Amino acid sequence: MPANRFVTLIYAVLSPATRTLTFANAGHLPPVFVDSDGARILEAHAGRPLGLMESEFSEHEIEMTLGSRVLLYSDGITEANDSSLEQYGTDRILHLASDQTTTVHSILTDVARFSFGNPPADDMTVVMMTRQARAGKAPGG
Repeated sequence: MPANRFVTLIYAVLSPATRTLTFANAGHLPPVFVDSDGARILEAHAGRPLGLMESEFSEHEIEMTLGSRVLLYSDGITEANDSSLEQYGTDRILHLASDQTTTVHSILTDVARFSFGNPPADDMTVVMMTRQARAGKAPGG
């Protein structure tokens, strides 16, 4: 890694068999988890950005209950500015995530509306993993 450079990362493994998501965070923005108790930030106990210094990384496992979801996003989302240079922030992400009708597209649309006229200063990435509230029937069954 070049001097004075680093990268943040979230490593996540979704297991359909156990209905769990296991993740480790290397200095990235923490995921948002939404279930029947509402939306909340999933903090990691250990994990610095890669390239800064040696670090330990803690692994976390979340049970994906019916209707739950996990939202991963880049800092280009939370650091998007409006015309007054106010940042989009984590509170808006939590508010949107708590709405079961929210999609990746609706988040990106809301950020674009918020920052209307201001070009993005960084990449804008959103990933959402959802466990469906009701299992559908298999085709033909």
